[in-house]
Amino acid sequence: MRKSRLTQRRKRELMRTLYMKPLIAIYILFLIIAMTAGGTQAAFNDLERENVNFQAGEWDYEDDDDSEDDEWDKSSLTFVDPSGVDAEEGYIFSTVKNTGDDMEGTSEYEIYYILKINQGNGNNNENIITEFYEQFGEENVKPRETGQCKNEEGEDEGQHPQHMQVLIHEGEIPAINSGETTNLEYDFNDLTTEQKQLLQAEIGDFEFRGYHRPGHGHDDENRKCIRENIDFEEDDFLMTDDSKVENVEQEGNKSESSTKSEGEEETQEVEEKGRENDDQVDDSSESEEDESDKQSDSKESYDDEEVQDSEETAESDKEIKEEKDHDEDKGVKDDSGEEKEDQDAKENEEETGELDESEDNEMD
Repeated sequence: MRKSRLTQRRKRELMRTLYMKPLIAIYILFLIIAMTAGGTQAAFNDLERENVNFQAGEWDYEDDDDSEDDEWDKSSLTFVDPSGVDAEEGYIFSTVKNTGDDMEGTSEYEIYYILKINQGNGNNNENIITEFYEQFGEENVKPRETGQCKNEEGEDEGQHPQHMQVLIHEGEIPAINSGETTNLEYDFNDLTTEQKQLLQAEIGDFEFRGYHRPGHGHDDENRKCIRENIDFEEDDFLMTDDSKVENVEQEGNKSESSTKSEGEEETQEVEEKGRENDDQVDDSSESEEDESDKQSDSKESYDDEEVQDSEETAESDKEIKEEKDHDEDKGVKDDSGEEKEDQDAKENEEETGELDESEDNEMD
């Protein structure tokens, strides 16, 4: 039973393949005949050359430069005399000249304090650099750049191993015409007292650093710079009329112990002077208070004496008045007593007279 089913199925598949293969072969044959026997409808001509115009597309190209200032204007800057430190007015200055064509825009300049590090100081150098970090900011204190340009990242490829540069000021160089100059100045009074003291205490000098216009020398990747070092005298450095900064250290090579001892002695002297002044002030104030107390006591005693005198005067007047009244009363009493005595005497005389008369009469 099962075998007959498989047999029937195989027969059906065999018949199907027998029908399909001839049909496919006939269909392919007809296609080949149609493609080879049919017309191509192609247009033939005898032209050898044809002029044809093609319209190209239009695109907006973005300029790689950010602004027109990036194109070099053929200007060139350099530092010339005069330059230096004006101790009386309290500022540092330098002069820039344009030796090329007219500048079409402004440029930049920077002022650095070049700190000269002594490699033998060891930990003292770290303390000095830490003080500069605190006063000027860590981002403004870096190893000294010695190259002549800055790359696209704003970094100078050359560095001095024993010098540190401290950024003091950033400014703008105005557009200078060809052959003309301009002055760059910085006022020391813009610094704080602590910054002045720190700059004066350490060994170093100032440096002006100016930058050419972008693209100078057809170098679009770097900003070339020019430099000018400014020397100064230690005695007049940063000593201005408006703000005279005391010298923190008299000598740069003094040890910390000597500095501390000197500072302690100065503080002791100041304290002793202050105590003496306080004692003098206290003595003077006490003497003034004593004098004022004496004056007040004398015034009070004087007032008491006046009051006492007035009271005594009033009492004496009262006593005198009482005595007068008493005398008057006594005088009146005396007068009345005398009159009474006279009257009594008269009465006695009269009685004696009457007695005498009565005796005489009896005798008679």
